[in-house]
Amino acid sequence: MSREPISTQAASPPSWPQPADTMVQHTNFLDILQDPLLSKPQDASAPKPQAEQPLCDLLWGYLSLLAVVVTWIAQSEVCQLVQVDGYNKPMAITWFNHSASVVILPILMVAQVDVRGSFHTLFGRELTEWRVWRQAWMLAVVYLAADWVWYLGLPCLSVAMGTVVFSSSPAWVYLISLTMGQKVQLRKIVALVACLGGVGVIFARKGQDNVSLDQAPVPMSVEIMGNVFVLAASFGYAVYQLLFDKTMAQIGTDNIWTINVFVAVMGVLNVVLIWPVLFLVSIPGLPASIREVPEIPSRAAFTGVMINASLALAFNISFAVATVKMGPFLTSIATVVTIPMTMVVDATLHGDHFGCDACVGSLLVLGGFVGLVATS
Repeated sequence: MSREPISTQAASPPSWPQPADTMVQHTNFLDILQDPLLSKPQDASAPKPQAEQPLCDLLWGYLSLLAVVVTWIAQSEVCQLVQVDGYNKPMAITWFNHSASVVILPILMVAQVDVRGSFHTLFGRELTEWRVWRQAWMLAVVYLAADWVWYLGLPCLSVAMGTVVFSSSPAWVYLISLTMGQKVQLRKIVALVACLGGVGVIFARKGQDNVSLDQAPVPMSVEIMGNVFVLAASFGYAVYQLLFDKTMAQIGTDNIWTINVFVAVMGVLNVVLIWPVLFLVSIPGLPASIREVPEIPSRAAFTGVMINASLALAFNISFAVATVKMGPFLTSIATVVTIPMTMVVDATLHGDHFGCDACVGSLLVLGGFVGLVATS
């Protein structure tokens, strides 16, 4: 299924971006977002126009969205258990999760996928090879940071309420799209206000989340701190999705195997270049909420970390494929579907009780989500 390398001499197909040889050098990820060469005919925050997509592409897109939803809930619950009950090392867990992507390459080789062809598509042009590597590194850093703050917030509140706050991600996608030249629409602004208003209600609710299996409630101050971390994570994920989608458009591919190879490359860069962050977060003087000293997990914690890394690997792959196949906006709102399911899981595992304030906040976020979808 690998795509043949795109010729730099022949004219590009009308629906594809310009060939990657015309890429300008970027100094930071904001330049990538604003590069006119990365612009697409459709709004970058909107779902891909389904009428123009082959059935196979739609199938991969919807399967990826389903995998995003399932693996999101599973890894969040598993990792919260690991963090609350013995190994609260958000950076170590995040780094290990992202480094696990390196196993994609041998898996694809065993499956006899044309990995060499995918590498040529990604890095086969002399003028752009190092620029693509540089963008892969920036994407790896942005994604690691976004995931890290999510894991910082995860032990501080229930997965359900964390998911509600995280569901503001579509709003961030839309706001960032406005900075990229998208026209302002009143209906989207109203939906955006509703979405962020729901997040505000969640912030203001009394501390009543249980995150451990002994059903011990979380103090309100801790819960607010967790909400702040999760809100930052939702913004970071929005930036990552837009960057990833535009990078694939710039390269000129939406082949699922090439996307997987790119995710694996990000994992390699994570292992080779980004490992110093494990020690940077241990510097004395950092706030206690983010400082962590590297520590080898116990046998029980290691089992949980491995299970979580496997789920995170599946999530990272499906998240990347869905972002390219279905668009950043539709993928970002997939987490909204998990809200009722995470509430059921949290009520069952942790004995959480969701009062009127939680329900009102959730309904506002869901209403904003519906409004954003309806106007896209």
